[in-house]
Amino acid sequence: MFWRKIKMFRQLKLRILWTNLIILTILVFITFSSTYMLTYKLIYDGIEKELHRISETRPKVDDQGREQPPEPPFSEPNPERMAVFKLTASPKGDLIRSDAFFDADMAFFEAIKDLAMTQESTKGILSYEGNKWAFIYKEVNGMLDYTFIDVSAQVTLLENMVYVFFGVFLGSVVLVVLISNYLTSTATKPIRDAFDRQKQFVSDASHELKTPIAIIQTTTDLLVSEARTTPQGDSHSLVWLENIKAETEKMGRLTKDLLYLAQIDHRENSLGRLADFDMSECIEAIALSMEVLAFEKQLNFDYESEKGLWIHGNREQLTETVRILLDNAIRYTDSGGRIKLTFVKSGMNCELAIENTGEGITAEHLPHLFDRFYRIDQSRNRESQSHGLGLAIAKEIVEQHDGKLGCSSEPGISTKFTVKLPSVAGKSSN
Repeated sequence: MFWRKIKMFRQLKLRILWTNLIILTILVFITFSSTYMLTYKLIYDGIEKELHRISETRPKVDDQGREQPPEPPFSEPNPERMAVFKLTASPKGDLIRSDAFFDADMAFFEAIKDLAMTQESTKGILSYEGNKWAFIYKEVNGMLDYTFIDVSAQVTLLENMVYVFFGVFLGSVVLVVLISNYLTSTATKPIRDAFDRQKQFVSDASHELKTPIAIIQTTTDLLVSEARTTPQGDSHSLVWLENIKAETEKMGRLTKDLLYLAQIDHRENSLGRLADFDMSECIEAIALSMEVLAFEKQLNFDYESEKGLWIHGNREQLTETVRILLDNAIRYTDSGGRIKLTFVKSGMNCELAIENTGEGITAEHLPHLFDRFYRIDQSRNRESQSHGLGLAIAKEIVEQHDGKLGCSSEPGISTKFTVKLPSVAGKSSN
C-alpha cells in the first residue's frame, strides 16, 4: 500500500543515515581521542619534566657557607614561570623554607603544603583557590622537598579541547544528516520511480485483463451449458470446456486480487466506507457459512465468539479477511482434522484466533508467510487452486485497520493465525 511504500523508503534512508553516523562517530572518536591523548601526553610530560628540573635546583653556597641567589626560574621575572615555588618541610611537616618569585603569605604555603601531604602519591595535581597545581615530592637530606607549578592554563586547555571536539562532533552530525538526506533522496529516486512504474503496470494489466477474462468466462459458461444439454455432445469437448472454465475462474480470481492489491498500493487509504459494526455477528455468520465446507471435508469445526464486540472499520474487508483465514485453514487441514475459531476481548483489542491441525509450518517459512505469491508447497498449492495472495491481502486489510496479523505453528501438530484489532469503546459486552 501507499503508506507501506513510504515506510519502506523511510527505513532505507534511516539505515543509510545510521550507517553514515556510525562511521562518522568512529572516525571522529578515533581522531579526537588520538589528538587529545597526544596533547595530554605532551602537556603532562612537559609539566613532569619541568617539575623534576626545578626540584633538582639547589641554592649554591659560597666559601663562608652563605647561600647564593637562586637560579632561574626564581631569579628572572619570566611571566611563564611566575607561578612556580618550592617548599621545604621537616619530617613532622613543619614548614621550614619557601622559595617563590611571587609574593604570597605563609598561610598560602602552609595550606597547599598540608594539602600535598594528604596525597598518597609522590606527585599529582591539586585544586586550591580555583587554581590547578602540579606537584612533586622528594626527601632530601632528611627533609621533605615539595615543588609546585601552576598548571591551570594547561588543564583549561584540555577541558576546552573536549568542548570543542564535542561541538565539532555535533556540527558534523548535523552536516552528515543533511548530506545523507539529500544523497539518499537522490539515490533512491530511480528506485521509487521503478517501484511506481511496476505498481502502475500491475494495475493497468489487471484492468485490461478483467474485461477479456469476464467475456471468456461468460462464453465458456454458455458452451458448457449447451454441451451438457445437447444429447449428441462430445464428452471430451465437455471436459475440455470445463477445464477452460476452471482455469478462467482461477485467472479471474487472480486478476481480482492483483487489482485489489494495486488499489491498496496506490492509495494512502483504501478502506472505503468506515463505520462501527458488531464484529461478533460477522464472525458467527461467516462461521455458519464456512461450516458447510468443513462438513464436506469431514472436519471438526468448533467456534466460540464473545457477544457484542464492536469494531470501527470496513465491514466487507474485515469479513473477507476472516473468510480468507478460514478458507486457508479448511484447505490445509486433512480429512478428520480439527479447526477451532475463537473471538474474544483482549484488553483494548478484539482478538480472533483460528487454529487448525495438520502438517504445520516450519520456522523458515513463517517470516515469508504473508509475502505476495509466496508458497510453501508448490504442488499442493496448484492442487488447491491457490495463487499465494490471500494471506497477503488479509495482512494488508488488518494493518490498514491498525491491527496485527500473526502466525505461530508447531510442525506436525497445528497452525494458529491470530488477528488483533482495536475495539470500539463503550460498545463491547460486559
